[in-house]
Amino acid sequence: MATTTYLPQASAVTLMTTELNSLATGTGAVSSVGGSSGVFNNLQGGGTSNLGGYTLGEFELYLAATSTISVAGAINIYLLRSIDGTNFEDGSSATIPKRQPDLTFFPAGVTTAQRLVLEAKLPAGHFKVLLVPVNLGSAAQFASSGNTLKVLAKTLQSV
Repeated sequence: MATTTYLPQASAVTLMTTELNSLATGTGAVSSVGGSSGVFNNLQGGGTSNLGGYTLGEFELYLAATSTISVAGAINIYLLRSIDGTNFEDGSSATIPKRQPDLTFFPAGVTTAQRLVLEAKLPAGHFKVLLVPVNLGSAAQFASSGNTLKVLAKTLQSV
């Protein structure tokens, strides 16, 4: 009888870095630095910024110390999909997609560093990342540097 286990990608892929610097609650940020100008490729053998066709991901959001989060709100992540690799679903710093987020982190209302990890499905094909912090307190914002969003892609394998 076969056993099912996770097969992870060799290393994590950084999805967002400087896009998160001083990001204020209620304002979105779209990936623009990582990948190929913020576009990630989840096709098997897909070249630059490749996630290898893996179906799942362990997403890690690191919020550096000095973030001014005073209330335990939410940080929503939307994986903005593209069926042709060029045109992406609606989503920007001012436009939130009219659907549920792909994953939601719930940070503590503290100013110390936080490392949050969640598992979620990875979309096939090309995608961008939209991160939107909501209800984190009046005038709350992320630290001016050191914040990251990464993913370690993985898939199920029978052994």
